[in-house]
Amino acid sequence: MAALAAAPQGTTDSAWAPLARYLEQSVAQRAFPGAVVAVGRRDTVLYLHAFGHLTYGGSGAPGDGGTQGVTERTVYDIASLTKVVGLTTAVMLLVEEQRIALEAPVTRYVPEFTAGGDSITVRMLLTHESGLPAWKPFFQTARSREDVFAAVLREPLERPPHTQMVYSDLGAIILTRMVENVTGGRINRFLERRLFRPLGMRETRYRPPRSWVPRIAPTEMDTTWRHRLVRGEVHDENAAAMGGIAGHAGLFSTAPDLVRF
Repeated sequence: MAALAAAPQGTTDSAWAPLARYLEQSVAQRAFPGAVVAVGRRDTVLYLHAFGHLTYGGSGAPGDGGTQGVTERTVYDIASLTKVVGLTTAVMLLVEEQRIALEAPVTRYVPEFTAGGDSITVRMLLTHESGLPAWKPFFQTARSREDVFAAVLREPLERPPHTQMVYSDLGAIILTRMVENVTGGRINRFLERRLFRPLGMRETRYRPPRSWVPRIAPTEMDTTWRHRLVRGEVHDENAAAMGGIAGHAGLFSTAPDLVRF
């Protein structure tokens, strides 16, 4: 496939100097240790630049990246962008193929989701209007991916469907089960085959290999659950309890891959 085009002739880094200064100041003020900025328009990358370091000078933990500088190919846990880049795209590919209907009840594809009967549609899950809670700590009791699915599917609604928009990880987890029921396989395999590989997103995936770790930005020093530096594994606890493969969180990516998307 064709590569993304370079910036138009005449566009120079000086045009982005105010943005660069802002990012440099933010790093100096410890708003965050580092960042990668990508600005694109259609198939053209206008600006791509890395700032700062992977950590605030090193935590002392083995493998934390120390004072290693961020590069344009630094890999990040993209957290809830997983919903946008992965899950929503997967659902809409299936809608395009007429394998999922937006106005159909969720129970058509996930029969065990009985909290709202047939009143909750696929669209309501996508627009966070299902009435489901925003979040619950399923990771505290779940022992497997199926345990998380089972707990989410029996969670009662907090409000009537289609009455209020409440951003819900639970809805995204149910959509994950929907995609997997319809495709007959894990969502990561569907996305690799239908999205990442066709777009040339070679550095976007769930559960990155160990060989990637030296260029993955650490997420945090977890002092409450894992009791170790979180680097190269999903930060979101419920996604971690699901083996790192979920619709609400779990993808890792780079700025060039995301601007390609």
